Amino acid sequence: MARGNRRLQIFEDDDDRRLLLKTIERMVDRYSVRCLAYCLMSNHYHLVLETPRANLSIAMRYVNGVYTQASNRRHRRTGHVFEGRFRSIVVDSDVYLRDLARYVVLNPVKARLVNDASAWAWSSYRATAGLEPTSAGLCLEWLEEAFGGPVEVAQVKFRLFVNDTLTKWSEVNDDALFLGPKAFESALRQRCGPVPGEPRRSRAVRALARPTLVELFAAVSMSLLDRNRLIREAHVRFGYRLSEIAAHLGLHPSSASLAVRRLEAAGARHGGQGASGRE
Repeated sequence: MARGNRRLQIFEDDDDRRLLLKTIERMVDRYSVRCLAYCLMSNHYHLVLETPRANLSIAMRYVNGVYTQASNRRHRRTGHVFEGRFRSIVVDSDVYLRDLARYVVLNPVKARLVNDASAWAWSSYRATAGLEPTSAGLCLEWLEEAFGGPVEVAQVKFRLFVNDTLTKWSEVNDDALFLGPKAFESALRQRCGPVPGEPRRSRAVRALARPTLVELFAAVSMSLLDRNRLIREAHVRFGYRLSEIAAHLGLHPSSASLAVRRLEAAGARHGGQGASGRE
């Protein structure tokens, strides 16, 4: 979840909302992220994301950074749109994912902006429920695992689940780090090790699945092109900072940044198929 700076509105009109959704769609393609649900409110937005490449931080930095720049240009202003870093919760199991997806799409109902989730145009509910075509950035594969049956059957179950008056108002703690059983949280905390603050712990969780820089750059000798490909992979796919990569390779940070820009420029000239393949 990302909130507007000083809790002010992040959208001035529907074109702003479409702009953010388009930015999310580009992020999904660029960083190989799966978007499972979303909801745009007035001064914040929610996303439910799956990150096979453990690159949540860089993907979210892209969304908020690109939207801020485009929104500022459009409205001829400067400054921050969002307050600080986004908030994130690590989610386990289909049961908890179902609860979270319901919580997200019911935000406008809880805020009394609409009476039914289907009446809110700026969430994933209608597409997930099969009431309108799915956008390019939204993934529905999780429905079949979470609700059972082919997607058309799962969509009916999803509609019933979201609108079940006995359970629809289950809460999700936005300040939590984990959403799942105690065993799940304990296992993650053990793997992350003892850390004093939430930002560091959250970063450790996001980095669990990625290889170390030593493993990534293990080749004794490699061509300049191979090295640049690995620099881009470490940065875009695994979320390492360019300064970290440069320090590991004994490069100036600007050299690492230049390597990434050159490969992305080559990809743009070839219709998105860069020297290292499609992201």
